[in-house]
Amino acid sequence: MREISQKVLWFEKPICDSLRGSGIEFGFQVQGSVKGLQELNIPFLFGVHLPNNLASEWRDDNKRTTLQEELERVASLNPRPLYAVLHGVRVSHSRLGYDESVSEREKNYISDIGAETYFEAVEELISFIKYLQEMGIPVALETVAFTNFSRISGSFIAETYLDLRIGSLSADMLHISRRANCQLLVDLEHLAFAVNFATRRYNYSHLPKVIPDPLSEKEELLLEEFGIFLRPGWVPIMTRVGDSEEEIRKIGAEIYHVGGCFEGKRIELEADMVASHAPITLEDECFRQELRNILKERPEILVLEVSGSNEIPCFTPRLPNPDAQIASFEALCQILAEEI
Repeated sequence: MREISQKVLWFEKPICDSLRGSGIEFGFQVQGSVKGLQELNIPFLFGVHLPNNLASEWRDDNKRTTLQEELERVASLNPRPLYAVLHGVRVSHSRLGYDESVSEREKNYISDIGAETYFEAVEELISFIKYLQEMGIPVALETVAFTNFSRISGSFIAETYLDLRIGSLSADMLHISRRANCQLLVDLEHLAFAVNFATRRYNYSHLPKVIPDPLSEKEELLLEEFGIFLRPGWVPIMTRVGDSEEEIRKIGAEIYHVGGCFEGKRIELEADMVASHAPITLEDECFRQELRNILKERPEILVLEVSGSNEIPCFTPRLPNPDAQIASFEALCQILAEEI
C-alpha cells in the first residue's frame, strides 16, 4: 500500500496534465491483498487483481477459507473497483498453482488431459465467475498463455512448460463472456505468447501441428467450438488463430495490460533469459503498433505491467534499470499523447 502512495506523485508530471486535457484519467491496479486499501482513502480510480491462482486454488478446501476472506474484502470496498482481474481456471486438477514441480511431459508441452476435461473446466469457470459477481465483484477475465514459466525459489527461470487454463484466445474468451456476462481483459504479453504457441512461432517452432484421425466425439466438438485439439499424450493444437492483431480485434476488450516488447518482438525466452515484462521506450515500434491496434477498439483502461530488476531477480541480466516502471510510465504517456 505504501507503493501506491509513492506512485501518486507520478500523476503530477507535466505530461499527465497534458493528457488530462484530452480526457484521460489516472489510477491504479492493486496487486496483492486489498487489506488496508480502504484506509488509504486515495482519490483515484482503481481496479484490483485477484490472486493469480484463485480459480484453481478454490478447488482446495484447505485454501478456500483464506481466499473467501480476501474476496469478501474486495466485495466490501467502497468505492467499488472498476474491475477485478481473474486468471482462468487450470484445466488439469493436478496443478493448482506455481509451487508444484514441473514434469518432463509438461516441459515438452505434452498434455495429460483431454477434451472432456476441458469442457468441464469451462463450466467450472463460468460457475465461479457467476459466484464472484453475485458477491458484487466486477470480474474481468484476463487472457492467459498456454504455457507458464518454471520457477526456482519463487523466481522465474528461462524455461516454460504446458499450463493450460481457460481463457487464452478469442474463442474461449468470448464464450465465457457471453455465458458469465463478465468483462474481458487482454494482456498483450499473454495473448502474444498464446498466439506464439498456437502458430508454432519462436520458442515453439519445433512442436508438431498434425491432428490425428479419427477423433472422438468430444474432440470433434472441442475442435468445432474452440478450435482446439486436445488429447492425453499429444501436444495441443489450435486451428483458428491468425495473429495478435486479429485476436485483439475479435476479443474487443475494454481493458488492457501493456508493457514493452523485447528486442522488437513478443517472446517468452531469449538467449537463456526471461524476456517478459520489458520496459516501454519511445523507440519501441513493436509496442507503438500494438497500441494503435488497441486504440482502434476504443479501450477504457490501460494498465502498465513492467518489472524492474529490483523486483524479480530473473530480470536483472536483461534489465539493470531498477527505475523501469517510472521510465515506462513516462514513455507510455508520451506515446499516448502522440497517438491519440
